[in-house]
Amino acid sequence: MTALLEEPTVGARASRATLETLLATDPDAAVAKICAPVEAATRGTSGFVLAGAGTAGRWVASRLRRSGAAIHCFADNRAHVIGPEVDGVAVLSPSRAVERYGGAAFIVTVFNPGELLAQLRGLGVRRPVHWMSLMWAYAEDFLPYYDLDLPHPMIAAADDILRVFDLLDDDVSRQTLIDQVRYRLTLDPGVQGPPADIANMYAEPGICSPTPDDVYVDVGAFDGDSIATHLARTGGRARRVIAVEADPNNLPALRARIDEMPKDLAGSIEIHAVAVGAEHGTATFYADGTLSSSMYALPNVTDANLVTVEMTTLDDLLADTGASYVKIDIEGAEPLALAGAKRTLAAGQAVWATCLYHCPEHLWTLPLRIADSGGRYRHAIRRYAQDSWEIVHYAVPVGRSEVTR
Repeated sequence: MTALLEEPTVGARASRATLETLLATDPDAAVAKICAPVEAATRGTSGFVLAGAGTAGRWVASRLRRSGAAIHCFADNRAHVIGPEVDGVAVLSPSRAVERYGGAAFIVTVFNPGELLAQLRGLGVRRPVHWMSLMWAYAEDFLPYYDLDLPHPMIAAADDILRVFDLLDDDVSRQTLIDQVRYRLTLDPGVQGPPADIANMYAEPGICSPTPDDVYVDVGAFDGDSIATHLARTGGRARRVIAVEADPNNLPALRARIDEMPKDLAGSIEIHAVAVGAEHGTATFYADGTLSSSMYALPNVTDANLVTVEMTTLDDLLADTGASYVKIDIEGAEPLALAGAKRTLAAGQAVWATCLYHCPEHLWTLPLRIADSGGRYRHAIRRYAQDSWEIVHYAVPVGRSEVTR
């Protein structure tokens, strides 16, 4: 295997040879490069200061506590708003945290770390570490986390990833895939170009846009936000909208949003309070009334949120109505939804906008599942947020819309 490429070529024409070289990287060398500065920053320290008391910081704190590590405090610029403590950990301003715990290891636990890293360095912290790097150094305690994992499984799947590259129909998609592989080898957000406009998530211009004639299926409807966006894109018209939402805590907000719509429009929307999977039955569901509701125990949900819900398949759910535009964003259960949609996929009549970022292997396994379904599709991917978040795969029926080349 080759050493990790030192100088990324961002923005260059997407090259299969570049991807092949990346996928020939020695994963142990990639891990060693990330872990060395983490080990230097944590060696001989008295404990941890977590810079960022939000969702990520609280989760990192819980994992560090589980491993027996000492957490001195959260450092957060919103300390005066958050209050004196979170989850039993004191919350201080960054300057106060540095003053009091200057000998600790400072871990930046926010998703966009640039400004906070610079602030800590300006306060005298020599080696602040981003929490993504910490997770590689403490892999047994932290990984996998959504789409982040050590690079070894990705390198082992090189043939599948190259096959996805060959499926993709435009240079932006191919470069997005290359950028993702490079990011997952380096954890350096600078190796990627800017994300696409998140306002276009699930319906990227130039790939495919919804129309008023679509039967739109929103799998993971949450509170109806994606339905509202879909209707805004179609001028407030819809042939039919099918909302699938399994979390009972989300249903009141979903129904309330629909009830506020004009009666003729609301009458075209039907709600199915079920989970979708590979077969009929029931499913254990983590229902926390947020975007993280899932059939899987994702990092930010707890056993206290467990409920049992009815489960059906998309094929049976859509047997009478069909579908022409399907959005799937269900926190890691996307493979189960696709497994129960074999007939609908094989028909090749619907656009599929499927999230790829909830598990590491979804980047390559989900596009290949759709490609192998028997339906004829054009394939594209877009990333709508930093790092490896909010990645969507588009499968567009051949003849419906051309992918911009």
